[in-house]
Amino acid sequence: MRPLHRPVCRLIRLAPLSLLLLASCIGPPLVIAPTSLPDGAVGTTYSSTLTSDGVPPVMWQLTTGSVPPGLTLNQRTGEVAGTPTRAGTYDFTVQGVDSQLFVRAASQSYSVTILEELVIGGTLDEARVGVAYSGRPNVSGGVEPYRYTIVGLPAGLSFDTNTGEIFGTPSLDDDKELEIRVSDSGSPRQTRSRRVTLIIRPQPIEITTTALADGGVGESYSQVIQTLGGAAPRRFSIVDGLLPDGLSLNQATGLISGTPTQNGSFTFTIRVRDGDPSTTTDDAEFTLVIRALPVAIATTSLPDGRVGQAYSATLVATNGQSPLMWEITEGALPLGVSINATTGQIAGTPAQIESTTFTVRVTDSGDPATNATREFTIAIQQ
Repeated sequence: MRPLHRPVCRLIRLAPLSLLLLASCIGPPLVIAPTSLPDGAVGTTYSSTLTSDGVPPVMWQLTTGSVPPGLTLNQRTGEVAGTPTRAGTYDFTVQGVDSQLFVRAASQSYSVTILEELVIGGTLDEARVGVAYSGRPNVSGGVEPYRYTIVGLPAGLSFDTNTGEIFGTPSLDDDKELEIRVSDSGSPRQTRSRRVTLIIRPQPIEITTTALADGGVGESYSQVIQTLGGAAPRRFSIVDGLLPDGLSLNQATGLISGTPTQNGSFTFTIRVRDGDPSTTTDDAEFTLVIRALPVAIATTSLPDGRVGQAYSATLVATNGQSPLMWEITEGALPLGVSINATTGQIAGTPAQIESTTFTVRVTDSGDPATNATREFTIAIQQ
């Protein structure tokens, strides 16, 4: 049952000298509800309606302050509604006036806080196959803590519902479109969803060749530097040291090829760079041994000698890695004559008439060593 309100009336003279009087009556104040309005959030539809115990229609108007930007007060229905556009706290006073004969009115003050809009950023840090990943959506606004749901993660990755961290090690270079859903802890609670692409790059490029085969001077050489991962095209280069003379590196294929012209041990560093937009590189140091040409005995014959006369002839070798070692492997030198193992000189004083045939072997110091043999005959005459 509506409460009984007693109006307050007073007489008003229509004119200073007039005998006519008019009664003016005002009822007791309206009771306005609610006494407080809910808070809102930027970008979230807002609606709250004021009511009173007055006789409808009740007319509503702002008397001080203003409602949050994006909201309006409906003067006929008392609804405060719209979509807030700016965060902040807004204080305002609303007056309601009813329509009964004995007019009733009242004012009510409100303070409404508009929260920052919950926003999910549109990018994630790139991931890479075979590399531990840790990234999270860029979330702002609303009220922390947030609650996350992420759908569509590739094999090897998981997420934390409390922090939104995406973690793990991707196994395939296959970009994935994720659906990210975030709810905040504010009042009103905001929930946002957004599709974000997680880019997964190929495995970082890696040189898998660990050693190079030896080569030899004058011998055709060919070996490819093998790699794993990365994206084509790949580019190879020498960043430290030099290849042996006669060899070159194919920058597109990683092939070392040519015919070495110089023996020795050569140390150099090869770098490979892949063609991925987020390029990766790898360096590897190699030592390439180029053997000298196999040793050969250039001397084809030895002079004869005479009994009692000093004899001397030096064997000559070509190629091979010094120092050389000479030795007799078959037969024997004439009596009184010997061979110098270091110089290859055959010298001495023959002691008797004879003709001897023997085999000489020379061995170089290469690794592996090479050797050569040749048969000779020396005749010692009177």
